[in-house]
Amino acid sequence: MDGLVGIVGGAGAEGSYFADILKNSGLEIAISDTNKVKAEKLCSEFGYELLSSEELVSRSNLILFSLPIDITESEIRRLAPLANEAIADLTSIKTNAMKAMIETAKPEVEIFSVHAMYRPTVSPKGQNVIFIPGNPDDGGKWFHKIKKIMEQKKANVSILKSAVDHDDIATALMVLPHAVTYAYLTILSNYTGFKIRMDDLQKYSTLFFRLMMETTGRVVSDPNAGKMYGLIQIENPNTELIYGTLIDIFGQMKKWVQTGDVNSFCKMHRYANHFMGAYAQAAAEATDKRMGHPMGIEIFYEKRNKDAVEAALRGFRNKPAKFKENIESTIILNGELHKFKKSDFAIARQVFYRAQDCQEGTFAYYMVNRDYPGTDKGIRFSPIFSDSADNESRLDPHKVRVQMLNRFNDPILNLFDTWRRTAELGSLGELVAYKTE
Repeated sequence: MDGLVGIVGGAGAEGSYFADILKNSGLEIAISDTNKVKAEKLCSEFGYELLSSEELVSRSNLILFSLPIDITESEIRRLAPLANEAIADLTSIKTNAMKAMIETAKPEVEIFSVHAMYRPTVSPKGQNVIFIPGNPDDGGKWFHKIKKIMEQKKANVSILKSAVDHDDIATALMVLPHAVTYAYLTILSNYTGFKIRMDDLQKYSTLFFRLMMETTGRVVSDPNAGKMYGLIQIENPNTELIYGTLIDIFGQMKKWVQTGDVNSFCKMHRYANHFMGAYAQAAAEATDKRMGHPMGIEIFYEKRNKDAVEAALRGFRNKPAKFKENIESTIILNGELHKFKKSDFAIARQVFYRAQDCQEGTFAYYMVNRDYPGTDKGIRFSPIFSDSADNESRLDPHKVRVQMLNRFNDPILNLFDTWRRTAELGSLGELVAYKTE
């Protein structure tokens, strides 16, 4: 073991999440928590040691404070003087927590702060984690140890110079989005008067509305999380400024509506577009791909066949994108596969974004297949069949076996043998057909 890590509030969602990560990384874990029943169960299940907060702080090499925002500062001021080696907080608001640690800990104690910018319900892989050094100002032994662990878990780790910098960024990343979420859902519920059900709103919705429902629904998904989100609003030093700005902007927009001032809306739109830059178009394309329908088929071809592909398409429909070292891809329209010879591409796929889009008669898999009769004249189309009692009589009469890999990187599947009995194919995200020549 590399040392004892004590987590004050270790039975909570965030505390238990970090306890699991650090234990799996070779550290010994002890916790304290006011919820004794939950803490005892956690310790029994995972082998942690349960201590009083005072004993935990005095015995541990590193103390992590994982507490509700409204008691974090007071508990730090009460317990930090007992720490001997290192302390850090995991809270969402940093200025007061960092100040309390610096003011009350012994001068030789290492101080830093960590903020995982995601819910403790998913892996750290691909998620953003912020580290803030306190004492020393370039980070000490435990700062770099915990940072390395999160990097090994494939988290996107960033370092901010101060707690003030963190809270300024958190204003944009949490205070503003959460405030808009509550305002949006409150106005929506009042406007509909609960006469329109969510199911009906979804049925008539635009793509943008569905995206709003996803993001706002995530915030209010836990009916008991209101205190946490409320404290993020209350404790952030910049909240009143944000609220004042929101009120001013909506006041201006109200005047534009009253006077028919469409030019001001155009200016606001262009300003927002300029602020977003290239990310705006990238976001539009990403959400179209995730929630919309593909307009064609993505083909993958070897670079040496680029001229042939270019000639067949008379100019690419999309700018070629690098796939692997010798393979590029582009999107073509559904009816254009017949223009290609077998040697022109290595892979072709069509993406479905919802399970209900995979209907009978939809031709989804395209591949060069020289191993079976009837496939030597061009591209073989392999249909999807709906799940019904007479599927057997409607399967491909030639019993052509299409090999494919699914997006979970499972072993090679057989389309007609596995479609009806493989549960994950029912929530299909993407299937890629490979040529078998």
